[in-house]
Amino acid sequence: MNGLKKLLVSGVFAAGIFMAPGIAMAAGNGYVDYNAVIAATPAFSQAQKELVTTQQTLQQQFNNQSKGMNDKQKQELALKLDKQLQAKQQEIQKNEIVPAVNKIRAAIEAAARKNGIDFVVQESAWLYGGKDLTQEVINQMK
Repeated sequence: MNGLKKLLVSGVFAAGIFMAPGIAMAAGNGYVDYNAVIAATPAFSQAQKELVTTQQTLQQQFNNQSKGMNDKQKQELALKLDKQLQAKQQEIQKNEIVPAVNKIRAAIEAAARKNGIDFVVQESAWLYGGKDLTQEVINQMK
């Protein structure tokens, strides 16, 4: 009886080894048009609008304050306003862009899991086959 158990266990183990590659091959690959997802994500367009508004405001501030200044004073004002612009860029990056990117990654992961896909790449890196997950990801981002 003990020999029968060993034979049965080794048979199950061998079947697992032979079936595992088939299971791995059944898992699919996918791709996402990341640029389309970004374009469809409101956080990115909002961040861009915020940055443009800040740039315009600072440019107007420079134009108003620099009247009558010499070149050195204008350069100092430009550096000061540039630091403000950089601070706003960092704030937008931290508070809007990073959370949006994390949300996109989670949406890609969810779409991949739903479709039994274990490997997802950017569409521009994809050459052949695979499943396009772009629309599913966009839908999850809304």
